[in-house]
Amino acid sequence: MSRSNSYTDEIREKSNYELNKLIANKDKFAKEKVQASLWELEKRGALDEEGKRLLSRYSFTNSTNFSKDAFSGPLPTGPFMDPNISNDPSLPKLYSRYSVRFFAIFFSTFFGGILISINLFRLKKKDQILPVVLFSFFFAYLTVFLSGKYPEKMTIITLIMNIIGSLLLEELFWNKMIGKDFKFQRQSVLPALLVGGIISLILLLGMSSLV
Repeated sequence: MSRSNSYTDEIREKSNYELNKLIANKDKFAKEKVQASLWELEKRGALDEEGKRLLSRYSFTNSTNFSKDAFSGPLPTGPFMDPNISNDPSLPKLYSRYSVRFFAIFFSTFFGGILISINLFRLKKKDQILPVVLFSFFFAYLTVFLSGKYPEKMTIITLIMNIIGSLLLEELFWNKMIGKDFKFQRQSVLPALLVGGIISLILLLGMSSLV
């Protein structure tokens, strides 16, 4: 059975030397990234005895501690809490899917796309950022264009388009580029919320001055 996680594609491009160096400095990386490196070396037949022991230990940990999230107690629950949030300090800090949904729906698809882009930057997937930015920008532009054509229905058109945009962001970019089941630490959304509020206020003041 093929074993993979959200780091598999990135790891596959690295040389054996780079993978062994990553494993030697495993404390600096997410456990899933180290595990993907071990899997890749094993697949290439280049995993030494120490690596095999480490892989065995990682597999055992995944089947016990990780499944119970021993680092943080119970995972957050509720309709607005992403079940993939963990307090494992080795995991990257990301904006959750629900944060992306909130910003995409209540601000614009572009704001949601920016949060995903920040996540990709933190995951060192910089080459995948441009498609997210372009999509979110043009979808936000389309939303403004459609709502401007029907000003009497601006609010409902904007809301519907933002909901559609948030769903597309999650399906096309989060699930495919980050991973539907990828575990991460939650990044506080308050600074982004403050910036989004300021930008929205500036836009509203600018629009009102044109009326």
